[in-house]
Amino acid sequence: MKKQNIKKIISIISLVAFLSTTIFSSFNAEGYVEAAGKMKKLKSSQYEKMIQGGMTKEETKLLLSYLSYGKRNRSRKQITKSFKEYQDSLLCILFATRLTDDGKFGFKYNIKKVNRLLSSFCGFRFKKNKKYKHAKTDSKHLTFSSSGGGYDSYIVIKSAKYNSKKIEIKYEEHNYLSEHVAGHKFSEGTYKATFKRLKNGKYTLSYIKFLH
Repeated sequence: MKKQNIKKIISIISLVAFLSTTIFSSFNAEGYVEAAGKMKKLKSSQYEKMIQGGMTKEETKLLLSYLSYGKRNRSRKQITKSFKEYQDSLLCILFATRLTDDGKFGFKYNIKKVNRLLSSFCGFRFKKNKKYKHAKTDSKHLTFSSSGGGYDSYIVIKSAKYNSKKIEIKYEEHNYLSEHVAGHKFSEGTYKATFKRLKNGKYTLSYIKFLH
């Protein structure tokens, strides 16, 4: 092969390498690194836009405070199974999220609004005109047959990050009653909640892991 042809081939290879590097660098600058796993900080204003069901940051904190107890891991499947048995236990969340039609506290809730909340963390949905273990529905509303218990826990988010595949929220569980008795704040345990991205681009709770 002539030296001239070899030089041309080397020049072509160098050009291809240069273009490849430039193109991929451009992709990264436009956010393609995110797909490769780089995590970004999840801002307070992004919760409602990104989490399935339009969950706000405060609603997410309330939800995680209810689901994080006993210092154990919980999968979406386990959460769904548990909710089927103890529907009335979610009443504390329904109170705080004001899912009644008039925005006031009460025991009568809009089914669509409740199912919106459920879509963020489990596979269970209430159906119209049906009786359940602790509740019943008509064509529009859900009514609980018992008031459920109060809940003393709250969480403190330590970090919240996301990429194109998941949201990870690390947080501490605290207990109002225990802290009141002790006279100071302390953590009951540290957890990590993972939300997986759905085909519609929203994120739904997949797993809660007890860290320590």
